[in-house]
Amino acid sequence: VPINEKPGPSQIRDINSSLLRALVSNERISGRIYPIVKDEPELLRKAILKALEENDMLLLSGGTSVGEKDAVYRVLSELGEVAFHGISIKPGKPTMFAVINEKPVFGLPGHPLAAYFSARLFALPLINKLLGIEHREKSVEGKAIYNIPSNHGREEILPVNLIKDGENEGCFEPIFSKSGIISVLNSSDGFIRIDGNTEGLTRGEKVKVYLF
Repeated sequence: VPINEKPGPSQIRDINSSLLRALVSNERISGRIYPIVKDEPELLRKAILKALEENDMLLLSGGTSVGEKDAVYRVLSELGEVAFHGISIKPGKPTMFAVINEKPVFGLPGHPLAAYFSARLFALPLINKLLGIEHREKSVEGKAIYNIPSNHGREEILPVNLIKDGENEGCFEPIFSKSGIISVLNSSDGFIRIDGNTEGLTRGEKVKVYLF
């Protein structure tokens, strides 16, 4: 339901629209939120074409998995060319990208953390490239405070908190959470990227911490 409505049974507020608009909006970019659309191909088709008429890029969130009720891939492939569907990353595996009427369209996961990280790592760099902006992520080097396992076979994006004083100063502590818990973004300092070809990080190992 829209963010200003009280959810009823089996309903949740639409966090992702506000989250994604805040992520991409700046003095050169104006993000516009469109109404929620049901997973019905004809309704999706009309909404996508209308949004592309009025904007230069489209971010969709939800309905990107491979289930029968997830119609986004089918509609995007009918309207244009889907370049990829599924990336080796956690969270964010069902992310897809298409080009329709010469305009870029991202299909992002429905879970807030997955939608945020997919947009930050893929959509935002494309926006900057199209605008001719050289964007560099703010980061610091930190050490893992203890062993952090990660053997999913895909790159893992993990929110972390920096330890700023005491004997563990300069270390970071991971925040483990399900990808539907939006409060993690508010309670962490940044995130790390763990390569999918490793089994995680060892205690004291140094990696780059990307700051929020």
